[in-house]
Amino acid sequence: MLAPREVQREQQLTLQALDQQREDPLQLALAKLRRLLYGHGGYGHAPLGVNRAEVAALTPNQLRQAHQGWGGSAMVIAAAGHLDEGATAHLTALAEDLTPCPGSSPPMPPPAALPTAATMAFHPQDTEQVALLLGAATCGLTHQDQAVLRLLQCHLGAGMSARLPQVIRETHGLAYEVGALFPVRQQSAPFIVHLSTSRERAALALELLLAEWRRGPGTPPHARGPGLAPAQLHGAGVAAVQN
Repeated sequence: MLAPREVQREQQLTLQALDQQREDPLQLALAKLRRLLYGHGGYGHAPLGVNRAEVAALTPNQLRQAHQGWGGSAMVIAAAGHLDEGATAHLTALAEDLTPCPGSSPPMPPPAALPTAATMAFHPQDTEQVALLLGAATCGLTHQDQAVLRLLQCHLGAGMSARLPQVIRETHGLAYEVGALFPVRQQSAPFIVHLSTSRERAALALELLLAEWRRGPGTPPHARGPGLAPAQLHGAGVAAVQN
């Protein structure tokens, strides 16, 4: 376990990260969108999953108690790289010991989408920048449509030659930053298109983003040349498996 001084350092770093999220228009808009799509479920909060007061109040003893509870979980080991026979045997022996303790609770099922009745949320902020997001809860990692949505994300937002940067930023000059997000989730992953712009151009930028949102699913991704989006998606996959 971490020493008290190390706990305090990690506590301060987490508090700094939470403060940065509260000042970032994109993160604030993402928080609103998650709540609209998923309510108060597991997918409905930021990846840090905590608020400032909870982090500030944590003690080393609470962490120790939580760690003891995790010991009953069914853990696994994964490794990549070059391992000799002795190291492989040692890891195998360790893995055989990672069995759940009697009476340990099974993993909780992943949260499904819990849409609210609202379709828009706004977080007022005293800044010249406006972050606009459009999103929907879609499918999970093993769904047959996952590959299609991953390709659409690549077509819309992978690099400066993608559809959204070309149309909204390069052609119309309406955004500082624009892209598409499709995080990996076991169930109901959100598909999001986003942009950051000035408040004077926010209405026009939103109209254009809405037009691209409606256009995307029904239009083949050939705007950047035949096969470019699939090639970029394949290249990203190849790069990932080299790490």
